[in-house]
Amino acid sequence: MFGKNAKKENYFISRMTDYMNDAMSKSDYHPACAKEIRTMLKDFFKKSMATNIDWTNSSITCWLIIKITKAVQNIVRSTCDTEKMLEEDVRIFQKIFEECDRLYAEVLEHDSQSCYNNKLINKISCINEIACKNYASMRYSEKKYKNWRNGLIFQDYESLWRIIHRVNTEWDDLCSRGFSIKVFLDFCEYSKCEVMSENEKISTLMRLLDGKMKMIPTYGQEYRLLGFMPVDIGYNDATVISDYTRKHNSYCMKQVGE
Repeated sequence: MFGKNAKKENYFISRMTDYMNDAMSKSDYHPACAKEIRTMLKDFFKKSMATNIDWTNSSITCWLIIKITKAVQNIVRSTCDTEKMLEEDVRIFQKIFEECDRLYAEVLEHDSQSCYNNKLINKISCINEIACKNYASMRYSEKKYKNWRNGLIFQDYESLWRIIHRVNTEWDDLCSRGFSIKVFLDFCEYSKCEVMSENEKISTLMRLLDGKMKMIPTYGQEYRLLGFMPVDIGYNDATVISDYTRKHNSYCMKQVGE
């Protein structure tokens, strides 16, 4: 496997090696990543390992590069080596890796200036969560992998790129409009329970990013918190009472007072 001798180095090199080798290997829980993007994956890994920093001092730069590498691992896990990638999908992944390159360059810029802030750290964490949650419910097993995309939040890689791009390039503006990692995680939980098309999911998330929608809590009997749901930003009630049913895995919503 790639980076076979890297474990003779230090902790960070070893972690990156494990992340990348794992992305290219299948297990009982996830497939190996698509063959068509492995060159991009390896190139990013090589660049990360060759970063001209002191890998022995456990600096914040070391940790942030590790977090980006982990995000890359999670991003490619939304692919599968049992299905040949379309040229258009490969092109989209080139754009996704360009976002990772941009994020990596931003970390190095902060390292050269010896200044970091929580905004950069939170942005990297959010991109990693986006990548992780997208594939977390993938339906995959070695014996039954034909419908492996079932369970992906965004089965269209263009949607995945659009979200990563906006978080990467608009993070400060998104935060000022109320977006956060928690908002994204609440949306993910909602999308698992509510039957939504790909277009409905990306449209809803884009409106959350634009500050045109917000996530509000939903309660069941005895005001037991069930989760969160997206509503227009002008929606006045702070909460929603929900008639919850497990049938069809969906929520039947009603406004307070109905």
